[in-house]
Amino acid sequence: MRIHINRVLGLLFTFALFSPAAVLFCAALPGPAALTSPTANWAEAGRATAMINQIQNQAWKVRREVGPLAVEGEQLNWQIHSSRLGEIRTQVNEMSRDLSQLSEMKNQLEPWQQQLVHSMTRNIHELVYQTQAAIKTLAAQRDTLALALTQYPDYLNAIYHNANHLAGSIGTFTGYVSAAQKLAALQHGAGGAKARS
Repeated sequence: MRIHINRVLGLLFTFALFSPAAVLFCAALPGPAALTSPTANWAEAGRATAMINQIQNQAWKVRREVGPLAVEGEQLNWQIHSSRLGEIRTQVNEMSRDLSQLSEMKNQLEPWQQQLVHSMTRNIHELVYQTQAAIKTLAAQRDTLALALTQYPDYLNAIYHNANHLAGSIGTFTGYVSAAQKLAALQHGAGGAKARS
């Protein structure tokens, strides 16, 4: 049993060292004692986990949609830009609504979920602002060659990087929590086995 626990600890350490988002996000990771709370509402915490996973999926979709606009922008006509930005706006608005619901539920969530909601807030607010700014700039200038001379490419890059960081950070955070919960369960099981022997 001790070998198994050491293996899990080793995997946690490796995960923390080599995860791409870990360097940016490790300071925000909760300590093992901050994973659960007796005041958390089990049903709301479960619902929150589903919403957090949905936000991560939406962030990946935003990244996929904006990628071609940022890379091939001048080669694509403005209708393609408009269509993709419309899809991005839909995803970002859904993320914003989910974040608003999570914020309202905050006091009923597990401590790690509260911390994650807090850390997601800035990225989602930035996504809302950058998406609105990109749409406004596109509406004012429908020539994609002329768009390259505006702040439009900067907005697209900011959307891409915010979406990428948001999705990666959620993955790092939830991966750490899952591993820490498994480790805590193993340690609890090992403690119970020692007490029985």
